[in-house]
Amino acid sequence: MSEIYANNKMIFSGLGGPLGYALNLVRDDSNAIGFRSSECDLLNKKFTINYFTNLVKSINRGAGITYVHAAAKSGGSHLSEKIPASLFTENIEMAINALEACRISGIDRIILILSTSCYSSSIANPSEVDLHKFPVETNEFGYSYAKRMFEVLMRAYNKQYNMNISCVLVNGIIGSHMKFSDEHSILPAALIKKFVTNKSNLNTVELWGDGTPLREYTYSMDLAKAILWCLKNQEKNTLLNIGNNQKISVKELSMIIADKIGINKERIGFNGQTSFGKQIQSTDNSLFVNLSGFTYSNIHLAIDEAINDFFLNWQKA
Repeated sequence: MSEIYANNKMIFSGLGGPLGYALNLVRDDSNAIGFRSSECDLLNKKFTINYFTNLVKSINRGAGITYVHAAAKSGGSHLSEKIPASLFTENIEMAINALEACRISGIDRIILILSTSCYSSSIANPSEVDLHKFPVETNEFGYSYAKRMFEVLMRAYNKQYNMNISCVLVNGIIGSHMKFSDEHSILPAALIKKFVTNKSNLNTVELWGDGTPLREYTYSMDLAKAILWCLKNQEKNTLLNIGNNQKISVKELSMIIADKIGINKERIGFNGQTSFGKQIQSTDNSLFVNLSGFTYSNIHLAIDEAINDFFLNWQKA
């Protein structure tokens, strides 16, 4: 891949989420067009094709147009437990409709975004070659298997239609525009909301589990910058783990967030009950880092931004 895609017009979905919001900031120019589900419902195939076709017609194509599929139906562990079928079918349907719209409207350079939850927890530190090895054992299986299928869609569309599609895998995203509703929030967002809403009382703040599970999180702006690098440089039919692989325990993350919000750490209690998800969530990002020379921001920067965003928009949370 060369700089052929460096100055392309970029269309991306998921503008209302943390990754889409970050993409909009990183490409804050006339060459980026993001949209929300309220503007284009990717579950509506006919509308999606018309939306993309009209958008492409309105663009001076120049060097071409690229598309980043950042839209997803996702949420916390409780949502995954509640609606696994919807998470499976709707994520696949959105991806297919977006790819069909790209194919028909003439967009061939595409990045599909997968989740590191696709990897089986039986693999200690999975790299890209491990995507389809072993089953997904967690309650996120509906969402995770849908994201696994994006890799199949990539290869199938590239082969049949000679498109230029690649895939990236991201881990937990921290930054502005995270979802704070109970069912849709990931752990950092849930902790922020819980600590803020309990700050004024003196009761114990009870958290699930024992705090020992290890997680990986990446600043949303870092992921946006990594995706832009991939648009320019990543080869078709390839996968790249682009998330920060620095591990942090649930307990350590909880204490960092509590400290920043002003919660006495002695008030935090883990109830010891079994928590959802993997005990260790880790990935090998060495292929991407070696290719790109990418460096990641400190996790504290991402947490600070997420907390500030919560206070600015708490009435919407």
